[in-house]
Amino acid sequence: MSRALLLTGAALAIGALALPPAHAAAFQDPLNVPARISPLAATSMLTAITHAGDRLVAVGPHGRILLSDDQGKKWTQVPVPTSVDLVAAHFPTEKKGWAVGHGGIVLHTEDGGQTWRKQLDGAQAGAAMLKYYESPVRGADARTQAALTAAKQFAQDGTIHPFLDVWFENEQVGYIVGPFNMILRTADGGTSWTPWLERTDNPKDMNFNAIRGSGSDVYIVGEQGLILKLDREKQHFSALKSPYEGSFFGLIPTPQSLVVFGMRGSIYRSADGGASWQKAESGDRAGLTSGTVLKDGQLAIVSMSGSLLVSADGGAHFSPVPVKRTAPLFGVAPAGARGVGVVGIAGAGFETLKQ
Repeated sequence: MSRALLLTGAALAIGALALPPAHAAAFQDPLNVPARISPLAATSMLTAITHAGDRLVAVGPHGRILLSDDQGKKWTQVPVPTSVDLVAAHFPTEKKGWAVGHGGIVLHTEDGGQTWRKQLDGAQAGAAMLKYYESPVRGADARTQAALTAAKQFAQDGTIHPFLDVWFENEQVGYIVGPFNMILRTADGGTSWTPWLERTDNPKDMNFNAIRGSGSDVYIVGEQGLILKLDREKQHFSALKSPYEGSFFGLIPTPQSLVVFGMRGSIYRSADGGASWQKAESGDRAGLTSGTVLKDGQLAIVSMSGSLLVSADGGAHFSPVPVKRTAPLFGVAPAGARGVGVVGIAGAGFETLKQ
């Protein structure tokens, strides 16, 4: 099970309440239809939130992208060249950022989220993967042949598959990940992407739900307890022994620890790069959807039950903190010295963490 399935299910439930009549205008591919600007965008479902310097950036269904420069009190929707559902965003710098989502869309901004342009979609990604693995220089070993088979399927599928997460270690080098072992890397800020299908220990082609890094370490989490760590020397994501058989939806890597979380309120912490794990009780049995490091060094995680969990000891223990509302939450990001921006079913909000 993936975080995207949770978000998609919620979106379908809401969308069913506002289906157009059967005789509506002919279908237009949302990949190529600009997002509609709505006065209700900030109170409609949003799926992820991140920060661009001190600015908060939220993304959601129908291509919605919103900005806040006052720690989440007021939000402004910006024009976006697509209306597919967006599920993740990341800014390695104050100005440069990326957002990804359904249709294999990859959007890029160079001005802190004010304007966006498309860098990639699923059809382009599939074609690029097929061209890459069909090249004779790739060899004929088993891994490469398996990658070629997968690339043929991705190319055939076109825009069916979403990208589920994006993470950049700087403004040039970054990764996008998705279902069925889908992973691409760029070294030129997204101008071109190289598939890494053969560079993962993922023989069952599990979904990659999230990717994050800290320092020189980069990790991926996914279905059935999958945890991978980048071996920089080999340029390969190697599997770590997992403490859990359920799906992980997110992770929080820091210089001191790695925290992974997911289904049924499960949280595990490693202080040795994933060699060993300790379970942290969350007190929540719903899916844990997103996590972040706050400006004071505490860790925060949000859940489908609407809980906000905070740890002051690097993820060894988490405690719930009071929130203004308990609607399902899908994203969390630091906002100010003692606050967090959150997004979910009910849109965007701000929560103050008491001293």
